[in-house]
Amino acid sequence: MQIRRRLVAPAAGALALLVAACGTVPNQGPALSPTPADVDTLTMEQLGSALPFADDELPDDVTTIARCPEEDSDTADPGECPSKQGKDSRFVTVSLHGDGEDVTVGPFATVTVARYEDVAAAKDRIARNRATGEEQSGTFRVKPKDEGDVWYPGLRGRGDVESITLGGWSGVLTTATTSHVWRDKSVSLPQPNVLLVVRSGATTLTCNAWLAPDRTVADVTGRCRGYLEDTIERIDTLRDT
Repeated sequence: MQIRRRLVAPAAGALALLVAACGTVPNQGPALSPTPADVDTLTMEQLGSALPFADDELPDDVTTIARCPEEDSDTADPGECPSKQGKDSRFVTVSLHGDGEDVTVGPFATVTVARYEDVAAAKDRIARNRATGEEQSGTFRVKPKDEGDVWYPGLRGRGDVESITLGGWSGVLTTATTSHVWRDKSVSLPQPNVLLVVRSGATTLTCNAWLAPDRTVADVTGRCRGYLEDTIERIDTLRDT
């Protein structure tokens, strides 16, 4: 936990000597501003309140699909929000209305804040995302997978991975343009998509988004960056209070 800085007064004996010698207490300068609270000291309810897409602020091209907890709920028990991120998390998923008839995924965006057991676990989350991105860096092909009750289409496309820093949070950005390959060997139009994960302490912020085929990787990256930058700005406001 980061300790707030405070101005420490001189010891009583030293202060008495200074007064005796000079007749006045020396100017100690302006008081130091308190250091913002560590992100990990904020509650999950506070962090959840910083997520984007409040229902009363949604733009015309965005519709809420899911939110946990619901806006009229003040709390959520750990594990209540269905997510594989951390020991506790909050998230919101929205539909991003786009053009194009052959849209296999979305268009959508999910923004998640998660709290891990410790800093090492949060760092491991970033490392695993980086490893996955590196596997699909450049041109990639993923074979279809049949697990009995569930069949997963094949994937093909081109991806990239890079380190990123947003407002003091650091992490990894993986981007791709991906097509799905169906049972009949037909191939969907390529869609730009992004997974952006950044960390501060044991807390992570994630944006996962897919846009319509007529959009670009730059478009979807810009959206995710904007969503997380806005969230970090609201978290910084909570840290300063």
